[in-house]
Amino acid sequence: MPIEAIVIAVGAAVWKLFKELPEIFSGRNKSLREEAEFADKFFVRLAQDDLSPFAQEKGFQALARSRIVSASEIKSILAIKQCPQLVRDFVDGRAYIERVSIGEGSKFRFKRKYYSKSSRMARKIAYFIFYMISFVAAISPLIWAGTLHDLKPINYFLFVGPFCLLLAYVSVAEGHNITCAEKVITEQMQCEGNDLSRT
Repeated sequence: MPIEAIVIAVGAAVWKLFKELPEIFSGRNKSLREEAEFADKFFVRLAQDDLSPFAQEKGFQALARSRIVSASEIKSILAIKQCPQLVRDFVDGRAYIERVSIGEGSKFRFKRKYYSKSSRMARKIAYFIFYMISFVAAISPLIWAGTLHDLKPINYFLFVGPFCLLLAYVSVAEGHNITCAEKVITEQMQCEGNDLSRT
């Protein structure tokens, strides 16, 4: 198999792996049954007004599996659609969107520098290119080993490889986060469209 085909195949596999790493690192592989039981008990007590503001805040953060979000933000997301995936998308894409007050309610929108679709697409393309460069740099000893006899692959992997792989991971994560933010805004627009169609 040509070395180019091997690099492409390995690069695609690593890209998929990196997209799954946030799930692993954030503990999202927790039992779905435990999640369902917690959510059921939490919303029952919430409906009974049996929780202090502190307990509500911690409960919503537990649902989102993140301490960086507030209860009011999660309530706003659940008002759009009661879907666990949308909550996860919000947590991941939160850096790219903001909540603004409109009348008596609020809505989410892209932050100013991410408002343009072309701007977001340019960033995703840039992150993908940066990922490819970082990934190829990390595995370059495998490509050059046959031609550069003075190169010591083990030394390269120990000192340069991890740094390049970290940059590759960051690139994948940021591209993923932009996509998650777009999903939140798209879901909100669809929800608003459904509300208008009912009037």
